[in-house]
Amino acid sequence: MRVLGRGFTLIELLVTIGVLAVVAAGVIAAIDPLDKMRQARDAGVQSDISSVATALNTYAASNGAFPVAANWAALGTGLATELSAMPVAGTGYTYGGVTSATDAVVYGNLLSKKYTGTSTSKCPAVAAYWMWTKTSSGGSGDACGFCGAAVPTSASACSFTP
Repeated sequence: MRVLGRGFTLIELLVTIGVLAVVAAGVIAAIDPLDKMRQARDAGVQSDISSVATALNTYAASNGAFPVAANWAALGTGLATELSAMPVAGTGYTYGGVTSATDAVVYGNLLSKKYTGTSTSKCPAVAAYWMWTKTSSGGSGDACGFCGAAVPTSASACSFTP
């Protein structure tokens, strides 16, 4: 009886599977899927703030002033005709806004490593926010980023742009 020497041994197969597992773990670590999810949520924050900013501009164009609101919930009530539903912040995220008849600021925090938490982030040592602000004495109404220990106000200056 003749035995053919073709095929792989069990040891060769196990070594190959082990090498592939190490490579896969390295690729997953390099991609950092958790931060990719944060980046996607950050993009949602920027979109939500843009939607509220558009609603504020529409309200001001129709009524000659911004709705007066002391917080996000009151702002949603003031913009009920301009927005079908006020955006809701996801887990770990916070939305806020304060408006007077002449000044408005709306903001949401950003959590990805691009914006906060590492030495190469746009805001390495403090919180990062995406904000939109417009005032009677200035503020172009452009959205931008803000780095700060406290939430942005209508007097806050942009720290970074997209």
